[in-house]
Amino acid sequence: MTEMKLGERLKRLREHEGLTQKQIAQKIGVATSTYQNYERNEREATESFLTRVVSNFRVSERWLLSGVEPMFAQQEFSEEEMKEAKEMMNGIATRLKQAREALGLTQGKLADSIGGVPVTTISKYEVGLIKPSSEMLAKLADMGLNINWLLSGVGPMFARDKQEFSNEEETNEMMKEMKEMNVIDTFVPALVVGEADGEILFINRRGRFFKQSHVVEEDFYRIDKVDRAEAFLWCEEKRLSPSDYLPLFGILEC
Repeated sequence: MTEMKLGERLKRLREHEGLTQKQIAQKIGVATSTYQNYERNEREATESFLTRVVSNFRVSERWLLSGVEPMFAQQEFSEEEMKEAKEMMNGIATRLKQAREALGLTQGKLADSIGGVPVTTISKYEVGLIKPSSEMLAKLADMGLNINWLLSGVGPMFARDKQEFSNEEETNEMMKEMKEMNVIDTFVPALVVGEADGEILFINRRGRFFKQSHVVEEDFYRIDKVDRAEAFLWCEEKRLSPSDYLPLFGILEC
């Protein structure tokens, strides 16, 4: 088997992130032509470039330089960090649902109101499966939603004026804090293993298993980290097709 070169690993990373060559070049801070030369292995990457790739995408430096898996750097989280991150993601999901209901909108109508976004996307926002993007936050702000309230719970649900809810600097700062806490990488699924009985088993981009369930009595969604054995047992108990989940257990070491 031919060894994968740096350029091929860069391409794999770019495709994993869903970016064009121009977009990833802008994110890293180099000219598009320079990045293209790196991806085609036509130019030796500088140390500065490699450092920025590792910093921007939190990939494993070992993987980037040598191809040794995993692609992304592994990080363990304390129980307190896990609790804080889960509370933040659950809070955003709950507040978005509260705001939608306050506006008297169904998920479908909200999706239409902000530019034809798929209703499944709104549903995933409201259960904490995915985070609202910066573009989505801007659209919600245009509807009068106080973005500071949505992200942190501070302040009124709806803004009193345009200046209050469309402060791009404050919004970006809040998103930066979430990123630094590893909220996004930890609790956003890279792959959904299965859905059954109102529960969702997923794998995050760091290769860890998590289970999301709806706590009916308190009307909120909780996300719990589960180990490999617990995840396997869940798949068996929910009677998922072995062909759907067994290959995952064969390649993941969680």
